[in-house]
Order: sequence, then structure tokens, then C-alpha cells
Amino acid sequence: FDRMGCDIVVLETGLGGKDDATNVIKTTLIEAFAKISMDHMQILGKTLKDIATVKSGIIKDNTIVITQRQKEEVKDVLSDVCYKKKTKLIETDDIKNIKYSIKNQSFDYKNYIKLKLSLLGTWQFENAAEAIDIVLALNELGYNIDEKAIRKGLSSTVWNGRFTIINKKPLIIMDGAHNEDASIRLRESIEAYLKDKELVYIVGVLADKEYNKVLANTLDLAKCVVTLTPPENKRALPSADLAKEALKYNKNVSTADSVEEALEMATLLAGKDCVIIAFGSLSYLGRLDKAVKKMYGGL
Repeated sequence: FDRMGCDIVVLETGLGGKDDATNVIKTTLIEAFAKISMDHMQILGKTLKDIATVKSGIIKDNTIVITQRQKEEVKDVLSDVCYKKKTKLIETDDIKNIKYSIKNQSFDYKNYIKLKLSLLGTWQFENAAEAIDIVLALNELGYNIDEKAIRKGLSSTVWNGRFTIINKKPLIIMDGAHNEDASIRLRESIEAYLKDKELVYIVGVLADKEYNKVLANTLDLAKCVVTLTPPENKRALPSADLAKEALKYNKNVSTADSVEEALEMATLLAGKDCVIIAFGSLSYLGRLDKAVKKMYGGL
């Protein structure tokens, strides 16, 4: 970072926490928390409070913490740690006039009106609000990031694997939803962006995730479901086992032996105006993206 002459480094943690590798950095200005939810429980803890306590280990003395609105038990942990470390805690404000659209979406936040947002997904408006609060906090520390830069950043950001359109005809969307909270957000996004559309799902999961909750939150919306085994991953749940669980929530379930076969099956099952959505694990989405480009030539 020093050799590249970076003004500011945005450094993403691993799982987050007091033992996270990013804690070798001692010049932190701001620590930012997205929604803290039940994930990586075998490492972080079995309750939201436990997970929040571990994740709060990245907070340094006399810095600034910016967080999205959290559940009360999470907020209590962050507030307590910030108080002990004499660190300012800022929570994102209300987001107004949200316009959901695959082609042209916008929102208002604080003094900024009709901000354009390139990223799809209902949760991305919260991420955008937090990014704005981070910029405002940096400006208070002496930086000079103007409104033009904020608007440009929000309208041009790309983040593959989060409700990402990878093909337009047919419309194919991939999303890394792999836990309960993410699957709730996925459902919200489907209902916000794809009203009255027929859906075909491609689903692959890892065995150590709460995939039953992911299925319960999403599968009833689909016309049919194709399951797969995420390739080259020892933690992958076999497609047949996933299909058995999926049948509890949708009666039209097929199994595929590969990512490529799952795409072919989903394409055959999809009608003219049907939308194909792939989710369940980030681990196979890169391979799916390549398969889509090979089949359709990309966007």
C-alpha cells in the first residue's frame, strides 16, 4: 500500500475479530460493520451476542465505528466496546424514496437526493448509506471527498456474486446467499425486482451451513429447482442430499451432476420470460459465470 501511494486503504477483514489478520494494521481511522448475522458459528459462536463480541475485536482505541442498524443484542455489544475504547459510534440513518429497478434505481440519504445505485439487491441501499457515512466521517478527519465523487462511486461500483445479472436473455442472476439472513434478503430482492416473474432456481450449498433455512426462505417462490454439488469443495453437500431437503419446500426438484448440466437443465425448464437465479454458495458461482458466457456469449 505504501509503494502504491494509497491515500486510504479499504481493508476487508476475514471472519473479523480480535484474532483477525487485519489487526496487524495499527493506523486504523474507521471500523465499519455491515449487518452481523448468524454465520461461521463453528468459529465465531452460537449466538448473535457471541458473534458480535468476536467481531468487535477489530475496534481500536479512539477511532470511529460506523455500523448499519443492528439487532439489539449486537448493538449493545458494539456500544459497550466503543464506550470502553473511547471510540465514537455512528449508526446509519433512514434511507428515503428508494426506487427499485434493474435498469435505473435511486434513493435519497441525508442531504443527497436521487442518488443512482448500480448494485442490485435490497440490502445494497443500506451498504450505500454506510459508505456515505464513512465518507462523511473521513471528511471530518480532514479528507476532501466531494458529492460528485460520492455519486460517481455509487453509480459505477461492481460487486459480482451479489444479485448480479450475468445474462439478459434469458435473464440469469447469481447471488451468494448461503445463510438465513442472506436468504431473507434474497427473497426481498426477488419480490422487489422480479414481481410476477416465473423463477427457476439453481442451488448448491456447503454441508456446514444452515442450508435448510435458506431453502425454507426461498424455494416456495420458484416454479422448479435444480440442485448441484459445488465442485472441488470438501464441504459441499451432495446434490441428491440437497434435493431431498429441497422437496420439503418445492415439489419440482431435479438434480444435476455438474454446474454446466445444472445450467442446461435450468435453461430447458425456464419459459420464455422465466428468470434463472443461482444461489446457495459463492464457491460455484465463478464456474457458473464461465458456463453462462460459454453458452450465451455473455451480456
